[in-house]
Amino acid sequence: SAMAKFVVEFSPPEKIKFEPDCVTDSVINYCMVLAPFQKHTQVEFNNIKLKETAVRFLTLINPLDKPGQFVLPSPSDGVYFNVYEFTLEPKSQCELSITWQPSKYGNMRKLIKIEQVDSNKKYDFVILGNCNGSPFKKSKVVKFNFI
Repeated sequence: SAMAKFVVEFSPPEKIKFEPDCVTDSVINYCMVLAPFQKHTQVEFNNIKLKETAVRFLTLINPLDKPGQFVLPSPSDGVYFNVYEFTLEPKSQCELSITWQPSKYGNMRKLIKIEQVDSNKKYDFVILGNCNGSPFKKSKVVKFNFI
């Protein structure tokens, strides 16, 4: 049935479990298909220190039978890309590197629009950043939850 097919195609990727207060980093490599009806890609920068430079890699895939020309927004909020204009041949991919250097503590959420110049389409992905507020490693605080 159509419903069952839908479930198979859009099964979510396995969830990464984050331990509370642990400084292990999240995923470095991400993937995004430049085609309609795709799940939003979220690129995560977890526990980055102030003024530290962190890099993530996003593989952009053109699944279509024709090439595409794409542009990315100019740098802002400490987020930089290695290219801002690129062409993707049919059924090919390229790797975009995304660099974030936080200039203030706290959380950052950016919606990035990749514009396809030759077709007026836009593809979005989200960058989530978290710059932790202490330069030194906090000792674990045990919290008791009384339910």
